[in-house]
Amino acid sequence: MSAYPRAECRVCGRDSALNADEQVRPHKGRTGTGLLVSGRCPGSGRPPKGEPPCDEDCGRKAGRMCWPEVYDPALPHASAYVCYDPEHQAEAAAWVKSKTGHEGVFVGRQAVARV
Repeated sequence: MSAYPRAECRVCGRDSALNADEQVRPHKGRTGTGLLVSGRCPGSGRPPKGEPPCDEDCGRKAGRMCWPEVYDPALPHASAYVCYDPEHQAEAAAWVKSKTGHEGVFVGRQAVARV
């Protein structure tokens, strides 16, 4: 039995151990995934599949991906902060859809600034 919890890598689908910070441990890409087998998988160090794609270590936060855009307690709601990476934003939009049934809407940081 492994000392580390395990989860599926969001990029290559490999069953991988998680670090103490709940990020996928570094691992090599898998044959047949189009990833370099000799190099590190780009899913290394990122949240596992099924979790929002960005975390505190991802980079500068651009805003959030959510639905609905304005919170309504009568509707299912999901929201995740996202960085400027378009791939991460697409992953976050899909994650919101998996939780609410609606594609996520991007709300930039300037739009959520407190007045």
